[in-house]
Amino acid sequence: MFQKTSLLRLAPLAAIIATAKDACVDLLPKLDIQGYSCSESDKSQYAKHILQNVFHLVKVLNEEQLMEKEIEAKVKGLSISELQLQDAECEVDDDIFCDNCGAFFVDLYRSCTCGYDLCLVCSRELRDGHLQGGKGMASGWKSRIDGSIPCPPKDIGGCDSGTLELKRIMPANWVANLLKKAQGMHRINKSFDIPQTSSASFIYSLNPNDIQPQDMQNFQLHWSKGEPIIVSDALSSSSGLSWEPMVMWRAFRDITISKKDSHASELKAINCLDWSEESIDYYKFFKGYSEGQLKQKGHPLYLKVEDWQPSCVSQGEWPRHFVEFVKYLPFKDYTYPNHAYLNVADKLPELSSKPDMGPWMDIGYGNCDTKLHYNKADTVSILTHTVIVEQKHDDQDEALVCEPNAQANDNHQHVIDPTEGGALWDVFRRHDISKLEEYLRNHSAEFSSVEVVHPIHDRAFYLNVEHKWRLKEEFGVEPWTFKQRLGDAVFIPAGCPYQVRNFQSCTKVELDFISPESLGECIRLQNELRSLPESHKAKKQKLNIGKMMIYAVDHAVTDSSAVIDSNGPINDLPEEFAQVPEILNDMNISNHTNGWVCDTESESNSQETSSGFPSVSPLSNHAVDHQPHETSGLWRGNAVGAEAVELLQAVETHYPNTFQRVHIRATLHWLSFLKGLHVFIKGFLETSVDALLEEQISTYQEGLNDFERLGFDLSWIRKRLDMVEKLKFGNDPLRQELVVLDESLESLKERLVEAHERLQKARLDYDNALDARNKKVQEVVHKFGDEYDQVLKGHLGFGMLPGYPNVSEEQFVKACPVCCNTCNCKTCLSSGSHIALGTDDDLTICNQTNGWLSENENDGKDQDSEKKKSDETSGLWRGFKVGVEVKELLQSVEHHYPDTFKNVTLRSERIWLPVLKLFHEVITRFIETSVETLTEDDITSLTEELHDFDTVNFDLSWAHKRLDMVKTLKFGKDPLQQEKADLVESLQLVNERLVERRNEYDAAYKKLIETQLEYNEMAHAEKYKEQQMKERFGDDYDVVLYSRLGFGMLSEY
Repeated sequence: MFQKTSLLRLAPLAAIIATAKDACVDLLPKLDIQGYSCSESDKSQYAKHILQNVFHLVKVLNEEQLMEKEIEAKVKGLSISELQLQDAECEVDDDIFCDNCGAFFVDLYRSCTCGYDLCLVCSRELRDGHLQGGKGMASGWKSRIDGSIPCPPKDIGGCDSGTLELKRIMPANWVANLLKKAQGMHRINKSFDIPQTSSASFIYSLNPNDIQPQDMQNFQLHWSKGEPIIVSDALSSSSGLSWEPMVMWRAFRDITISKKDSHASELKAINCLDWSEESIDYYKFFKGYSEGQLKQKGHPLYLKVEDWQPSCVSQGEWPRHFVEFVKYLPFKDYTYPNHAYLNVADKLPELSSKPDMGPWMDIGYGNCDTKLHYNKADTVSILTHTVIVEQKHDDQDEALVCEPNAQANDNHQHVIDPTEGGALWDVFRRHDISKLEEYLRNHSAEFSSVEVVHPIHDRAFYLNVEHKWRLKEEFGVEPWTFKQRLGDAVFIPAGCPYQVRNFQSCTKVELDFISPESLGECIRLQNELRSLPESHKAKKQKLNIGKMMIYAVDHAVTDSSAVIDSNGPINDLPEEFAQVPEILNDMNISNHTNGWVCDTESESNSQETSSGFPSVSPLSNHAVDHQPHETSGLWRGNAVGAEAVELLQAVETHYPNTFQRVHIRATLHWLSFLKGLHVFIKGFLETSVDALLEEQISTYQEGLNDFERLGFDLSWIRKRLDMVEKLKFGNDPLRQELVVLDESLESLKERLVEAHERLQKARLDYDNALDARNKKVQEVVHKFGDEYDQVLKGHLGFGMLPGYPNVSEEQFVKACPVCCNTCNCKTCLSSGSHIALGTDDDLTICNQTNGWLSENENDGKDQDSEKKKSDETSGLWRGFKVGVEVKELLQSVEHHYPDTFKNVTLRSERIWLPVLKLFHEVITRFIETSVETLTEDDITSLTEELHDFDTVNFDLSWAHKRLDMVKTLKFGKDPLQQEKADLVESLQLVNERLVERRNEYDAAYKKLIETQLEYNEMAHAEKYKEQQMKERFGDDYDVVLYSRLGFGMLSEY
């Protein structure tokens, strides 16, 4: 049984198939796809939007290249203006990549005559001693002292003899000139900052039929924060081309026939049960998609196809299904694959190799999931078709569909109405990525035994309901979770990890694009990819983001020029458009500048340094530089720039001695010194202590020496460096002692938790055993009566004549309800324990006797016998002189069993007195007879004696009843006897377990107390040591170690 749903709900299926079959075999060239155009007014506005988001990224990229050119010039003994770089042996539009990390080159790169190429990021990392993405550091490959880089050893692809020379791909200074042109055509205005992260719990959603011009601004507002966006029923106004699976099969089958592609008849599908790859033809795959899972060796196949395209797409021809999809995409200014103005990926020149941005199809059976991963760019995904298949399965418990905060507790596929959603999405926020990665690394063993390279790029985890709950509890991280309904277009920003699970069989069509707002995240992702091992599957997602950024700015500048020619300069761009660095001739600078070169009169070049100081790569962390007019950047007569003024003023406020011994003048030399000081201090303040290397401390100390020779007092920096060096790299005994103490304390905490868990377990087992014991006691009492065991282990008359002085039940020790023995029960109890067993108040354990106490030993038990009264009248009973002892028994019998003498007529004393005395003798013997030593003959004899009295109308049924019970249970085969024995044995076992658990409880509690005391002692010692550390290094010493070198030093900066 199955139910089908499609975007065209009302059209007859036969008509759909016929129409689709005729239409789908027609292929359209991608460039001929119509349906999108951008007006001139929109182009002007969008060009401004691109510059707002891209300009500062290209500016930092250019600054990185200038720093590399400076190093190359110094190596060759030239000024930067004299430096002439070699042209690359490739065209501008070609894509070449780094032989170490695989990243694409944008413009400048280093190359050897042997053909080994290295990017600028790897060059900088090699100089810093922490090369990523390859095995260069392990091979001993290092840069030279002057900053030049030799060709690497042969075992990693080099020749081990040449030098990597700096080369360029683009025309000389083209990027710098482009930035100058962009800056020159706009007047600076106050910036507006759009938040780059979002903590909103809701998702912006809208309907395509209601999209108004202002909705583009709303889209951009939410998109710039990194929030997913949903456009519901996006294809509602489409032509109704069917996405039925069999229609798709016919369409692509006919395409295959028309293209004569023999390899296109099969699909490579993933089996989500074991994540193996299965080869299956189109027909079988779509049949299983519609009618239920296929079977293989008795197991269902949960198949899905990811990122799939018909072969014709790679040849530039699109089937009508894809044309239909693209034609009705929402927000075409971003998403349209052909000349979408805000799609940065489409800005590359026509002759350039273009990245494959889709469309792709994602077709999966119900309960298939897409594991947590990144996309290389922004993504829009539309759910075009669903099929609900109701089918039992027992082989994929983990794949059961779960609603958020629900439990999957049955073995049936979760069937959901199409209006409720076809797929469940979990999208994580960008600012939660570090916590998400930490959680995945901590719990990776719970998902798989495979070693984790990167918890997200590995695409190895799917967080079920339990893991999402634990992630929230441990780290406070919660994703956006929502259902994608039929026809919904889901927009996912680059850099947001996400996972998807199908409620039903689903067909999704996806398209990638790169928005200006997401370029920073795309750069971050590309940096992560370059650090992955060469064989990692995620390496296939490499993009030349830098090249796209440059051409996006070029397009925006070109389109803005026409507006400026007619309307004058645009005046509403942010103040990011400050002066672009201009290269000056440094031949006029004196030699006594201690290595600092004044390369520019603008503050935007303040990050150009020699190789000895930290620098920021535009392909790693990009911060927007908000810069004011040049005239506002004067400090003591030197135009150092606004940012440098702000920092130098903060230094002068907090550390006034810094400039006391220097006489700063408005000269080119001091301009160079001050800008160098700004770069040095800024780099120091922002350096992460966690990533700090010992060699970097040496570099900073050398820089301090240079500045102190000029008269600057930087003792405050030196003090911080000394502290970090001692605490991180030194053998400071105080720090080492504290580290050992921390480790010991952590061990104690673990022991404390373990002891607590053992205590809880022992207590639970103890309570369970006690409950079981009491239950068994109640079962025994219910089946055999309160006096049953006492009779069998005591006397025949137990409890029959209470108050009778010679045969009171107080004379008999109660039997243990556990083993039914009148003993000390040493096998049942542990020595010295004080445990109240059961509900019997009169059963206790005594430390002195180590067993059962005799109960209620009467004070009269050992009383001296008193002489009986001699008065004969004291022995009268019904006028017969029977004596005191006989009288007491007869009165007791008459009191408890009044029917005994009811039918007896007592007349002649001569006749009845001997009878009554004999009655006393028989009843006394009956009462005092031990059941344990009783034989069947004894029972027969007593029965006969009782029958003698029956003949004279005594009613002794109560005595016969007791005899019959004892005879039956002791010598007969009554099933109650075996049941009773089983219950008693079970009770004994439960009691043994109870004592064992109690001992475990005591041991665990003792360990808990010992550990707690030890923990308290260590915690007190730690607090004392920490106070010593604070007295020596300051209150924030521990924060510095986990933050940046400059933490707390310039608070208002």
